Amino acid sequence: MRALLLPALVSLLCLRCGPRCEGQCPGAPTVVLLDLADDARVEGVIRLQASASDPQGVSSVDFALDGTVFATAAGEPWAVGWDTLSASNGFHLLAAIAHDAAGNLGWSAPVAVSVLNAKGAALSVHTRLGLPGASSATAPPGYLSVKPQYVVSYDGARRVANWVSWQLGAAWLGPVPRQDDFRPDDTLPPRVPQAQLADYAGSGWDRGHLCPSEDRTATVADNRSTFYLTNVLPQADHLNGGPWEKLESYLRGLARSGTELSVVAGGVFTGAPRTIGADAVAVPDAAFKVAVVLDRPGQTLGEVTARTRVIAVLMPNDDALVERSADWRPFRVRPGEVESLTGLRLFPDVPHEVREAWLEQLDTAR
Repeated sequence: MRALLLPALVSLLCLRCGPRCEGQCPGAPTVVLLDLADDARVEGVIRLQASASDPQGVSSVDFALDGTVFATAAGEPWAVGWDTLSASNGFHLLAAIAHDAAGNLGWSAPVAVSVLNAKGAALSVHTRLGLPGASSATAPPGYLSVKPQYVVSYDGARRVANWVSWQLGAAWLGPVPRQDDFRPDDTLPPRVPQAQLADYAGSGWDRGHLCPSEDRTATVADNRSTFYLTNVLPQADHLNGGPWEKLESYLRGLARSGTELSVVAGGVFTGAPRTIGADAVAVPDAAFKVAVVLDRPGQTLGEVTARTRVIAVLMPNDDALVERSADWRPFRVRPGEVESLTGLRLFPDVPHEVREAWLEQLDTAR
């Protein structure tokens, strides 16, 4: 990463010097970034400081991230605050650029740093890889509800979730039977419109779970939480009881074997949706699920790699297109395809070089 960014940074800075520039402008000030080790991991707001000198006097020092100046110190000490939340997680190059009274400039040797802000993990264990926020204007707004059992982004206009995100591991699995008490979500404020049980009655559509009931069987409260209608999509029966359920069971099998997973699921809308009930509950054209199979329980953001297994599926929400007996594996896609169709940004807290690899990963494991 550093090898790729350095030429661009040097080229940008050399524009001031023209063809004479060979790593530093003639007569330029000298400047060094202080107290920042190469490959340091940074988070939150940090202080950046430089040491700069020039016979004619240093007039200012710029601080640049990946070749773009983001802050300037106008006097000594040559220091600024940098909110690392303004940068994506992953590797970046920092440099200081000193200006002297004659208009010359000099720059420090770039320092590679790894930004790693765990914004999602600070909110909930269920959003450890980040909140799947909007990556484009096509992604709908959502009311964020953080529950002990999962996190949901709920679209009151459509009366369905944009997405539900949850952690899946052996600790969430136990002997509690299915409570089967579908109901509106009493944890949401009254101003947020919701689906009602009557909307599904006689509609011909299943109340299809996003976070499955069987993923939350350690306590009665855990299982009951999955029956909120905010955790439900109108699903075709062949989908809900077929490959969707088979994938749920497969992922639980991984969890029982000691693996920990981070899962997000929701609906895909490609145009004006069909609706059901008096509350016009939107019926998605397809359902998506993306599961990151962590290499070990408790694995942190800084420990995931491009080789970490990621399973993504897109399944049509149409009995004519899905056989109830169908396996889930033929519906596997690259996570990037889910992003393109939903307008969501998946795994936003994962270092960007790893995230980019995950988006292109097509799972083929059995």
